[in-house]
Amino acid sequence: MAAPTVVPNAIPSAIPSAVHLAAAVLFDTLWEMICVAEGRVKRASIAAEWLLNFMQAPGNAPAGSEERFGPQPGPRDREAPAGGGRALRDADEAVRVPRGQAREPGKRSRPRPEWMEAGRARRAYNGFVSFSRRRGWTWVPLLAVLAGYGWAQAPAKPPAAKAAAGKPQFASPQAELEAGIAQTRQGHYRQAIPLLRDARDKVAEVFTAGFDLALCYAATGQNHKALNILGQLPEARTLASRAEVQNLRSQVDIALGHPGAARAAFERAAALEPHQLPLYLFLADACLRHGDYSLAQQIITAGLAQVPNSARLHYEQASLAADTNHPRAAARGWLAAERLAHGRVIGYMARAQADIAQADFNGAVAAARQGLKRQPKDVLLLIIFSQAVLRSGAPPGTGEFVAARQALSLALGLSPHNAAAQLTYGQLELIAGKPAAAIPHLEAARRAAPNDPAVYARLAVAYQRMGMGPQAKAALARLAAINQARTEAYRKPGAGHAGYEGMPH
Repeated sequence: MAAPTVVPNAIPSAIPSAVHLAAAVLFDTLWEMICVAEGRVKRASIAAEWLLNFMQAPGNAPAGSEERFGPQPGPRDREAPAGGGRALRDADEAVRVPRGQAREPGKRSRPRPEWMEAGRARRAYNGFVSFSRRRGWTWVPLLAVLAGYGWAQAPAKPPAAKAAAGKPQFASPQAELEAGIAQTRQGHYRQAIPLLRDARDKVAEVFTAGFDLALCYAATGQNHKALNILGQLPEARTLASRAEVQNLRSQVDIALGHPGAARAAFERAAALEPHQLPLYLFLADACLRHGDYSLAQQIITAGLAQVPNSARLHYEQASLAADTNHPRAAARGWLAAERLAHGRVIGYMARAQADIAQADFNGAVAAARQGLKRQPKDVLLLIIFSQAVLRSGAPPGTGEFVAARQALSLALGLSPHNAAAQLTYGQLELIAGKPAAAIPHLEAARRAAPNDPAVYARLAVAYQRMGMGPQAKAALARLAAINQARTEAYRKPGAGHAGYEGMPH
């Protein structure tokens, strides 16, 4: 019988030689089971050896298989018995084992290949044969061989084809842009970046695509890329759009540690849209997160001069006072925010923060719960509630502790890059006695807020509990450097002192 046509490299060279070893063991087991069942030893032996040699042919075997298993003759190198099929039948009759009669112990109808006499392969082979014989699973090796052969013959997809298959297809660049904008509005910034990047040079709305792309880069901490995109944006058509560009640019400069450029961008934005409350809120929050308290005070003061009855601006002013260790000013700011909120969620946030500052943690938990009844998916309120629970001393396993974990999980699901949420979750895992689970969250908080001393204080504790001394020392060294820089900055007249509690803004 002519050998079947073999496609060159049909079995990928990346398949390890262990796969061929397993296939050989299965074939050998298959024919031996057939011998036991039918007694036609010689014919089954020749068929199995032919298939085995086909699998180990030079065009199919992986590189290095000869060194491991030794050279194996191909089907054309093996001498067929004279007489063809009749000789095969005669040979079968000569070595037939009668039904019901056991073969002599230790006697084999044919010797095993040399490469199967090695210890590990021999033990695996004997165990598999004995197990299969006891259960009569004659069909198992056949199915396994057929499945493996079909998988080996399947053409492998190139990496480019796999990447293209995993990427969503859009009818037009405009549809891709709209999908990227939708992802941005939902807060899925990382998913939006490739969509906006691909559609940016293919659509007419170059400004919209570029601005949203810069926003996504800034939201994911890729501030240098965001600054580069902002520098390439065309001139905006409206004053509001120009103010938004300067607002985002100021936030990026704050994150990059460029206070002069950030202040200049803020002043340009304020000159364009002086009554836009989000301008002051976003920039004040960015300053507080990155420890630029001088610029934060300037921005909040300018905002209160334009929008004096803003509860959120009073809340930010109280947060600034708390971060700079002015508790009385912080209490006045939170009370003003609660009074101006008129039952809105920001009022419950302010009440909870004021209670935390006065060490009334049960009151803070109650205020946060009331706010969550009105807005159950408010990220900042979820974080404040969790922090109040942890500071109240709720032990792990209690209902309050479980509720705090659920609140933080929801907050991270809504805002995975929130530094305060990651920091609080890491603190929760430390309290639960799980430093290994705390470290990923604390590292995420460090990436989101690299200048927050509270992050490094807890990172040092987590690494120390894990026995990772060098990492703990590095965290403590970074904490000392931040403290030194802040001490020098607060020596200026009128400056306060930084807190360590990582409160959300």
